[in-house]
Amino acid sequence: MSPELPSAERVHSDERVREDFSMEVGERRFVVTVLSPQPDRLAPAPALLLAFAGARESTLFREPYNYAPNAFLAAGHRTLSFDFVGHGEAINHFGEGIHGLRNSLMGGVDPFVVFAEEARAVIDTCVQRGLATVGHIVTSGTSRGGYMALYALARDERIAAAAGFAPVTDWRVLAEFEADVAQPRVAALALSGYAGRLAGRS
Repeated sequence: MSPELPSAERVHSDERVREDFSMEVGERRFVVTVLSPQPDRLAPAPALLLAFAGARESTLFREPYNYAPNAFLAAGHRTLSFDFVGHGEAINHFGEGIHGLRNSLMGGVDPFVVFAEEARAVIDTCVQRGLATVGHIVTSGTSRGGYMALYALARDERIAAAAGFAPVTDWRVLAEFEADVAQPRVAALALSGYAGRLAGRS
């Protein structure tokens, strides 16, 4: 991550403030979108929700994926999202959606490790910016995003809680991974393998 805090672009509406800033992790560059309530509606100790479904725009602005973000905003808390491999601006030569995740993994670039590195860097930056406080950072997601949320919980102790809505728990049951069910790297992604890290977490 760049040693300097990335500059941000803010957009105000009657109900919320949108802030977009660019991040660098290694050679990767991506945009983070943070939504906050108006200052007079901010909770005394606001939480930060990292939300994932697909592209960050659909996660934050399209029903039903934005139900959890909207609930947090209505209660005075912040929410954010960023594009992970195969989605939004993170679509590359490996392809789109779950196919992109699969092709990246089998092509030698683990998209889940990439996601964990980016999520950690985003949390670092949000803490430095005063947008998040350790102990008040949570995550949620739907389907593939639900897996990402639970994977993030297992990989970062600063995340206090996670919720997965119909999450993927084992990629081997998905049609996109049909040819790869015998691959150890695919089997190792099953959330059952992270039970020890998730035990006792919310």
